[in-house]
Amino acid sequence: ASISRESTAPVFAVPAPRPQLLTGRVEVLAQIDERMRRKDAVSLVGMGGMGKTSLAVEYAYSRRTQFPAGVYWLNGKETLIAQCARLAVVNGAASAGTEERVAAAAFLESLGRGGRALVIIDDLDSPNLINQPIVGACSVADTGASILITSRFAGLIASGVTRLELGDLKESDAVELLATTSNRPGIRDPLGLDHEAARQLCRALGWLPLAIHIAGSFLALHTEISTASYLESLRRRSCGRG
Repeated sequence: ASISRESTAPVFAVPAPRPQLLTGRVEVLAQIDERMRRKDAVSLVGMGGMGKTSLAVEYAYSRRTQFPAGVYWLNGKETLIAQCARLAVVNGAASAGTEERVAAAAFLESLGRGGRALVIIDDLDSPNLINQPIVGACSVADTGASILITSRFAGLIASGVTRLELGDLKESDAVELLATTSNRPGIRDPLGLDHEAARQLCRALGWLPLAIHIAGSFLALHTEISTASYLESLRRRSCGRG
């Protein structure tokens, strides 16, 4: 987790470490940049396991110098006013013990000072929430901060929000992710015994980065289990559930 503020550095309040791998997703960072330049909020949408949160975290770390007014993380499943009040203490807009609504208002006001700020709202059900007042008449969108949202709800639209849908990993990227996380470089060899099993395993996992990462981590720990054996056990479990 990282919540830091050096004496001359902007606040960086992102409660997650930087991702070690973003296989097949790096180009999405540039797509976020392009949409941010239009002054729109950007909503990363896709089903669970697509890597939306990891992308948002990586965007925060890799672009932090572009936001001299700070980078702030909000959980879309929690009350925004309480989180804004806590962040007001972090960035010095309010002191500890300040009444919640007063502190939240101070935080929102602070986002409009000192240059560009980035607000990330993770796992937000309704992107239109950024246009709804949090305190008084002030919404997150009113602050002028750059806004990045992650959401599972691709069908929802909101004023001033541009959707960026994450699709499945390409087969080559999925196999590369499995090879890296499992520490089994032989998977990369199209002529190797593990390659076809790896392809089938990634397909069985729906090409989802999170599922592939979990499988690869398991295979890295259990070197005695072949990729083919893991795939077979996965299929047996799937048949059992069916």
